[in-house]
Amino acid sequence: MLAEGVSEGIIVVNKEQVIVISNSSAEEMFGYEKGELLGKPLDTLIPQRYHKHHDQHVDHFISKSEKRQMGHGRDLHGIRKNKEEFPVEAGLNPFELDGSVFVMALIIDITERKRGNRN
Repeated sequence: MLAEGVSEGIIVVNKEQVIVISNSSAEEMFGYEKGELLGKPLDTLIPQRYHKHHDQHVDHFISKSEKRQMGHGRDLHGIRKNKEEFPVEAGLNPFELDGSVFVMALIIDITERKRGNRN
């Protein structure tokens, strides 16, 4: 699969926000074994404090159907399987396949970059 050849984490969700594809970079970044994320809700990877508004943001994003950086101007965080939070950047890319709508997120762990800004 082409997605295995990229360093960014790739997560694809359906319009119900269920993970249908993840690459090994995403699985490693979030601390999961191969295939373990499939079928899980996207909220699995998002800290609890963001859950309330995230569904609305995704629904709005899908209705606009345009590529964009997520959380522009804000700090975004993911949450690992071990419950450790870490800073991320995410680019969102909606697409349609066989009449179904999906969103592909390209995710980068920016922990090292953030540490560099503190020094």
